[in-house]
Amino acid sequence: MWGELIMNEIFIHFSLESPQQKNKNINIKVENKLNERLMYKFFIGCNGIWKLLREFDYNNSFLWTPKEDGKYTIMVQGKSENKKNGFDYIARSDFIIGKSEEKLIDSIQLNKHYFKVGEKLNIKVKGKSEMLLYRYWIRENFKWAIIKDYRPEESLSIPLVKGGNNEILVECKRVDSDKDYDDFARVQFKVDNLEKVEIKDFRFLSRELIAGEELVFQVEVTKEEDRIVLYKFVKIHEDGYKECIQDYSTKRMITYVENKVGNYKLMCYVKDMYSLEEFDDRAILNFTVRKYKEVKIREIITDKLSPQQINKKILLKPVVYGGEDLLYKYVICGPEEKNTGFITDNNFLWRPTLAGEYKIKLYVKDKSFKGEYEAKKEIDFEIHEIRTNIINIDKVEMDKGEKILIGDEITIKVKASGGINFRYSFSIKRDGVQEKNIKYSKDNSIIFTPEKCGEYEIEIRVKEKNSNNEYDAIKNINFKVYEFFHAEIQCILYPIKDFFICKDNIPIEVIATKGKDILIKYIIRINDQKVEETDYIKSFKYEVVPKCAGLYKIEIYAKNKKSKEKFDDKKEIKIMVKDSLPITNTKLKSSENYARVNEAITFIAESSGGKDKVYEFYVKEKDEWRKVQNYSNKNYYSFIPFSKGNYNVLVLCRSYHKKRAYEDYDMCKFVVE
Repeated sequence: MWGELIMNEIFIHFSLESPQQKNKNINIKVENKLNERLMYKFFIGCNGIWKLLREFDYNNSFLWTPKEDGKYTIMVQGKSENKKNGFDYIARSDFIIGKSEEKLIDSIQLNKHYFKVGEKLNIKVKGKSEMLLYRYWIRENFKWAIIKDYRPEESLSIPLVKGGNNEILVECKRVDSDKDYDDFARVQFKVDNLEKVEIKDFRFLSRELIAGEELVFQVEVTKEEDRIVLYKFVKIHEDGYKECIQDYSTKRMITYVENKVGNYKLMCYVKDMYSLEEFDDRAILNFTVRKYKEVKIREIITDKLSPQQINKKILLKPVVYGGEDLLYKYVICGPEEKNTGFITDNNFLWRPTLAGEYKIKLYVKDKSFKGEYEAKKEIDFEIHEIRTNIINIDKVEMDKGEKILIGDEITIKVKASGGINFRYSFSIKRDGVQEKNIKYSKDNSIIFTPEKCGEYEIEIRVKEKNSNNEYDAIKNINFKVYEFFHAEIQCILYPIKDFFICKDNIPIEVIATKGKDILIKYIIRINDQKVEETDYIKSFKYEVVPKCAGLYKIEIYAKNKKSKEKFDDKKEIKIMVKDSLPITNTKLKSSENYARVNEAITFIAESSGGKDKVYEFYVKEKDEWRKVQNYSNKNYYSFIPFSKGNYNVLVLCRSYHKKRAYEDYDMCKFVVE
């Protein structure tokens, strides 16, 4: 509904200017710039609590008499006469009740009035006396929040985390005053939201992903030109174990050596350096690390073309890529069958003694491979008593893949050569039993719909119209028909953190293949005790809100709704949950006045507010940012520069229980001589 609301079409006006004293009559009037009659509904809000002043009525004004001091927000909803539910227009405006009796604040100065999210707002208050206390408020999204309670400090520094037209309110009172405040002043400023960082490309730069060799990955993002983007890479093993191979850094190309073969996933997280989110965007890349380059058979070469006469020697030689120590097996199917078994010689000299149609199959595997074979290729070859014009089936086209569901319509089309007037016959078998036989006709294609699951074989026969042979060419194709596809969980997406805090919202998303008919069950265990279990539901998203500390194990079961199994696939994740006024005025101080090569220097972070504060440090050297200390309660960082040049140190600070990326920050620039 909010996406359809229209603002800036109705406006709120007050008969008196803000601020005013309580118990004064203030007329609230709505200005309508539309050429239609509207009804209006009035609300008032203070300290997050909203109260209805008047239901929808055609009267565009309301007389308000405030009884208490405070910072109020007036909201008016407007709707047309024929609208039954909801509203069409909305307007809001702030009003402060409570006026100072004496002027104690001369001015409020801001470092600037236009900001971007993440930048620092520096406030400087000039008072008429030194014996004054100040309290600071900020208004963001029409909500007032206290930044700092009464203290004698005349300055304040805070990061800006929300975009919009915002406002600072400073309340002031004398040290011996028993009033809530003696004077106040306010100043407005604007904060523009950051353009979201998005991943547009994530790919391999390595030509082959081989164990023991260098693997190179690179990510491309869309961002504002002058923004600094950080990249984090997490490798996910086959068993779900996660390994951070690069924490947040400005390096968008990652290089490492993987010594263990297997299937992996690489998760890339990106965010603006000053983003408050855990990440702004993420992408996942699946890859397989092999012991050697993939074994591929490019072709099987024969020194003589098909067809040939009987008793002719034919040399078979393959072109094969990949592997380390290859073995070859030739299987010749036809009137005269041969099987070489796996041999080290890649050539085979074949001398057929019987005429007929042959299929030459080549199987190749590396010597270390435990399976049946790694690559397979086959060719057809014909042997005749007397050389004749040979009819060939050149191509069989099927509009479906090898895995097909019951009820899928399949079209098979045959292309033949070597003759003039062909006739085609089709035989359909399921699990070795013939289900349908289509006699010879001019039609070179068939359309059929399998009604049962099983292993299907289509035998295609081709012959000339006047041929007396049972067939002149024959070819088989095989495929499998399923009742349904079993569910398979590819990946579970959730925020990657060392731990979570009670009442954190932990979103979980299941990525599964063939998700249309898949049901998911979620089971939550705390310290191995089951506390929650869902039925199988058609939802790939789930949210966990922990209420107590402990080790949470979330078991995720997936099954096709037609499956009779208890589950088709299962994965689990483990999450550690721990127990647990904003941080302001963060400052970095150096232990030394000068920085020199090969001499240690320490930077200490100090800040106001917060609870159980933790600190994260970044260092910029030679135009590259890198994280040097993860969040910890250690508020200092020491290091030894080994080269001259310009350096930057950045500290991020937050309360231990906060789930945002940071609450405050400061940066220090220095030169090493």
